[in-house]
Amino acid sequence: MKKHFSVLLALAFASVVAAEPSLNDNLDARVIVARHDKAVSDAKRAYDLAIAKAATTAIKELQHVQADETKMGRLEVALAAKKRIEELQPLTTVAAAPKNDLLVVGKWTWHAGRTALFKADGTAMQYSGTVEFSGGNWTSMQDGTVRIQWIEAAASDSLTLNGDTARVTNTGNGIKFNINRLPADDPSSGGK
Repeated sequence: MKKHFSVLLALAFASVVAAEPSLNDNLDARVIVARHDKAVSDAKRAYDLAIAKAATTAIKELQHVQADETKMGRLEVALAAKKRIEELQPLTTVAAAPKNDLLVVGKWTWHAGRTALFKADGTAMQYSGTVEFSGGNWTSMQDGTVRIQWIEAAASDSLTLNGDTARVTNTGNGIKFNINRLPADDPSSGGK
């Protein structure tokens, strides 16, 4: 009896925990979090780039000081410059730019009056009204763009994201157009 009660208690607790809502349950919340995470990441990257630039400039100048002091025979000053160069060296490396993995997730206006839905699982769908027009997959690229391969249309697009807007370039025919993010509950945005 005691063993059955423990199992029932564990199952009841697990179902309550599983039913707890999270940000993942709300597309708008996920988009907001991703957008603000990107803003913080961009600010940190700008800060890191500024530090790397300043450290690189200081190293170049200290290398000249080190060479001049060595020529003049002032080895203690040259060694001090060398030590400072070694301290600054790690600051010259900046991590790679973050990917746009979740920034594209959501509903967007699209070419020719259509809409597009990008899901977190990497799938994409174009809609003409509420009718599915073309499906595909999206991938974040190392350069920060998002690549979309449309299956039915046998075409691919490249997106350059900028917050709630993006510039789209069709990689086959070079057509370029701008798109805008739509609210998740926008009835004109098609999709599910």
